[in-house]
Amino acid sequence: MTPGGAAAQGARLTDDEVRSKIEARLAPQGTPGAVVGIREADGTRRFFAWGTAGQGRDPLSGGSVFEIGSISKAFNGLLMAEMVAAGDVSLDDAITRWLPEGVEPVPHGRSITLEDLATHRSGLQRLPGNLQIADASDPYAAYTEADLWDFLDGHSPAREPGAAYEYSNLGGGLAGHLLARAGGAEWEALLRERVLSPLGMDQTGTDLGWPESRRVAAHDLAGREVPWWHFPTLTATGGLRSTADDLFRLLDALAAPPQGTLGEAVRESTRPRADAGDGMRIGLLWHVVEIGDRTVVWHDGGTGGSRTILGFDPDSGEGVFVLTNSAHGADDLALHLLEPTVPLQLPEPRGDAVSVDAEVLAKYVGTYRFGPQFAIEVTVDGGSVVVQATGQPAFPTIAESETRFRLQGVEAAVSFEVDDSGRAVALILHQGGRSQRAPRAGG
Repeated sequence: MTPGGAAAQGARLTDDEVRSKIEARLAPQGTPGAVVGIREADGTRRFFAWGTAGQGRDPLSGGSVFEIGSISKAFNGLLMAEMVAAGDVSLDDAITRWLPEGVEPVPHGRSITLEDLATHRSGLQRLPGNLQIADASDPYAAYTEADLWDFLDGHSPAREPGAAYEYSNLGGGLAGHLLARAGGAEWEALLRERVLSPLGMDQTGTDLGWPESRRVAAHDLAGREVPWWHFPTLTATGGLRSTADDLFRLLDALAAPPQGTLGEAVRESTRPRADAGDGMRIGLLWHVVEIGDRTVVWHDGGTGGSRTILGFDPDSGEGVFVLTNSAHGADDLALHLLEPTVPLQLPEPRGDAVSVDAEVLAKYVGTYRFGPQFAIEVTVDGGSVVVQATGQPAFPTIAESETRFRLQGVEAAVSFEVDDSGRAVALILHQGGRSQRAPRAGG
């Protein structure tokens, strides 16, 4: 594909069209505010601020500071690739080379390598088993470096490295620690020296002393303000904060890699290396997807009250980011703005409220499990179904039919699959244009 060729995939949206689409996508789900950046193929920057940064905060601007969550991993991928280019580490290095003395994981087949960590193919689980969440509003804050080494010592991964893609916050955080040990400095200091400062990104970090007025307030699914998350140990997995101004600088570097080892790192970290399922591939902590004839390299992030995504087309140089101060996601908005043929996941039409007998509702009460760490608990209160997801507030609902219920305060709905007796056997969560099924726990 020739440079600029991908731009022909969808007509360029005018500023008014972009604003309209931001409003249509974010307003119905209750997102308080967002900033959106679009980099055109010729380097033109288009910035949009929508909504509010929160009570007592400055108006949203290019200098507003957002949590960026797991986009931190993409920065770690750049750091790893730069250290490889500089000869400080090798992707083939076994993690045991850089682990502290006395920390000895039990191999499952061959040893885990740095590349295994960076491609989420290490066999390590999503979260360390000894992560004790004392405060759900800041779940990583109490996890220490000693906890990390204690967990890894004697731990055997669930599967052999390289066998399958399995997204791992544990692996991403561990990769940051190993790079720090190889580089002889704290991870954030190393990232600043070798990636952030060379790119002129002086407003990206964990805490640069920003005044409270510039720190965008995070909000949960119900629209309530919640604390920022802190990652004192797994920093590289989700601990960075940044601004639109800085992320434009990142998009510029991704579109036109600088000279030297950092430019090589841009190219190598974003180059697909392994299959990641569902049509995705993965580079070094960057995901890659094909949309028609267009290649999009991206990463998103989420905390208790922020959702973010950054993506770019390496062939055309176009890029986009969407930063929101809400637990609601908007990945589809970013992809749509980058490639308008991608549909927006607009809210589903709402049905009229109906009355459902208490005997029917009672047959829905139970736990519906999406996985080992996420479930929805269904109760009935005051003649209304109430749903509560793991780590989230409870939401009353409005019945749209005997089996479908719209959540109040969040743009989502649940429906129930029932057996011949009317007892629910599964719950379907409808949110963001997706429908996800969870069987009832206990059958």
